[in-house]
Amino acid sequence: MKKTRLYLAKTGSSQKILEANFSLLKLISNNNFKKIIEFGVGYGNFAKKVVELFKPEIYVGIDVNEQVKEHLPQFVNFLNLDLNTDKIPYPNEYFDLGIAIEVIEHLADPDNLLSETSRLIKKNGYFLISTPNLASWINRLLFILGVVPIGYEISWKYRIGDSIIGIPPREYNSSGHLKLYTYHALLEHLSLYNFVPIKTKPIPYDSPFANKNLSRFFYLISKIFSKTPSLSEGFAVLAKKV
Repeated sequence: MKKTRLYLAKTGSSQKILEANFSLLKLISNNNFKKIIEFGVGYGNFAKKVVELFKPEIYVGIDVNEQVKEHLPQFVNFLNLDLNTDKIPYPNEYFDLGIAIEVIEHLADPDNLLSETSRLIKKNGYFLISTPNLASWINRLLFILGVVPIGYEISWKYRIGDSIIGIPPREYNSSGHLKLYTYHALLEHLSLYNFVPIKTKPIPYDSPFANKNLSRFFYLISKIFSKTPSLSEGFAVLAKKV
């Protein structure tokens, strides 16, 4: 029987997200990382930048979507696995660096990802992770108004919960989010798996509004609040395995 997927496959992330994550990796670019693993490798856009920076001997890319293999560069050792349940076929403390960009929010069981990452990363190795922020400044405002927070997807077919401010339900392209973190919740979760944050970075997102006036308001306020990871629309964390 074919296994039911509990989340939608991810094939890429926005340029702002990739740039924020890559800026954290550049802080540790003097390290000689020979073995790197990326969870949710997608089409390998970020993998190309990472390989240029570190020139590893082994780069493993995992994705639930088997079709991404056709688009991946040859240097990626691809594994088609479900990060909710599957164990990764590598020995303990095998990798120097793990990467999970906009992946954990798509999982029904994020503990499997974090447990496997902690097992696979060497002591004093690194883990780079980013995710949308449930408690962003815009979501705090929307919650006060009684509106469903951005990124919180009740339905994967319709955007609902905005009628209180005059916006009816409508079809939209779901991201497949299952679990959304606040900044402090992710740090706490990482600590339970022996990861200590050494540097964090806020990630400003594009405006979610089609209305030009609302978008102007969004960008104006975002310039102020998106300087702080706990209030920004998303955030990245570079953590060390202890």
